[in-house]
Amino acid sequence: MTEMSMARPSFFRKAYHNMRNPLVAVKGYAALMLDGCGGDLSDEHREWVEDMRRNCDHLLDIINALSELAYLEAGLTAESREELDVGEALQAFLDDFAPLPEERGVRLERTLPEERLTAFVDRHLLLRALAVVMRNAVAATPPGGAVHVSCADEGARVRFSIRDEGQGLTQEECAALLQGFHQGDGGEDGPSGTGVGMVLAARIAERFGGAVTVEPASSRGAGGSGQAGGSVMSEGAGGSAEPVMSVGAGGSGQAGGPVMSAGAGGSGQGTRAGATVHLTIAKK
Repeated sequence: MTEMSMARPSFFRKAYHNMRNPLVAVKGYAALMLDGCGGDLSDEHREWVEDMRRNCDHLLDIINALSELAYLEAGLTAESREELDVGEALQAFLDDFAPLPEERGVRLERTLPEERLTAFVDRHLLLRALAVVMRNAVAATPPGGAVHVSCADEGARVRFSIRDEGQGLTQEECAALLQGFHQGDGGEDGPSGTGVGMVLAARIAERFGGAVTVEPASSRGAGGSGQAGGSVMSEGAGGSAEPVMSVGAGGSGQAGGPVMSAGAGGSGQGTRAGATVHLTIAKK
């Protein structure tokens, strides 16, 4: 098993180059066509070419995630830990990330810590994990909606929460998503991913003493959401409890703390809200 694990990075490195080069070429030709090389495009043809370019990006993301995951699980990923001001790092990351949701007509709403909050982590790996979750959230949110991002101090840990305004995920979809190779509902514009990226994000969180937890869609009341006793709560007038699905050290979906469904009628039925992903890391 160890020999197989060590061979996987080499395999993915070769596959990465063999698959990436033709995809980059196709993407380049698509860009040339959109720029008018070869003649004007009708609105319909332009839409086809834009779909082609988006799908090239999608496939490249999958290849990148598979390669990174293989290296991470084999223990071959280089690491450079530092005492990172996570609020400042998140602010800079969101500023750089902002053009993607803006292009899709999605608002980016952020809540950053008011006081300096640090953790001893690798900046690149942490932001790679956040990028995976953010891209999924933007893909799931329809134009006119918003992706909500927050960072909070939880004692010995730091918690990042990313909530989309898409159709959300059921308990079953949460479990499948955290096991990888599951495709959530990306809305009208197509698939949001394979789930490989979410497993990568979970492995990175585990590397820094944390975990990835997915809160499925639920009915939400006016009380909003909060943290209580280490469990994720959506508080309202009433509701019934459902488990949160999480990936921890074992690497598979398992029940975590309760999520309280906050429908006003107390039955857990009502308007579906988008899913929330919580990514935690240890401070030291």
